[in-house]
Amino acid sequence: MAHQLLAPRPRYGWQPGEIPGTARSAAVLAVLYPLQEIPHILLTVRASQLPTHAGQVSFPGGVLENSETVTEAALREAFEEVRISP
Repeated sequence: MAHQLLAPRPRYGWQPGEIPGTARSAAVLAVLYPLQEIPHILLTVRASQLPTHAGQVSFPGGVLENSETVTEAALREAFEEVRISP
């Protein structure tokens, strides 16, 4: 129930399950790592000057380039954003 109350509402005119023609394929990398035997998750804070999702907390990730696979894009973005070597 909390998820239903707090989840963002669909944009006007969008139907659940439909992918709009303007949608871009993207990928993220969920990095889990132990620190002093306690599991941690790597998150980033998006820059405050970005046109969309500015200042939001997110996994490292972004839009697929050219003929990249989802895995290739996630690894590239993680390297670009937080310098994790693929």
